[in-house]
Amino acid sequence: MESYFAPKGYKANPSKKALAEAPIVIVLCAEPQQSGAIWGQSYYLVDAGIAAENLMLAARGQGLGTVFVGVYDEVKVKGILNIPQSVRVVGLLPLGYPASEPKDGPPRKPLSEICFHEQWGEQ
Repeated sequence: MESYFAPKGYKANPSKKALAEAPIVIVLCAEPQQSGAIWGQSYYLVDAGIAAENLMLAARGQGLGTVFVGVYDEVKVKGILNIPQSVRVVGLLPLGYPASEPKDGPPRKPLSEICFHEQWGEQ
């Protein structure tokens, strides 16, 4: 089953267990032709990202756990679910009650490395 969720050669996908064990996996899809592009960027990805974040925050508010999975074999996922070729699979979101309390994530970068004033690189 896990071969459907990561392309060949991708060895470390920590969400494999969540995908295999979750009672529900939400497949986030978008129709690029319905969204269009702004300044050469496909806007459907922004819309899908906003929807995913809202879903994840709402799930957490209900005591559920989820994670955004962006590494999977889109062709295989579309084949399994009979998703039309014109529709893009943007992400997978396993959803369920956590088996244990969430652990702390990786350390965050200091704001001085990612937040600038007036110009890039200016503190």
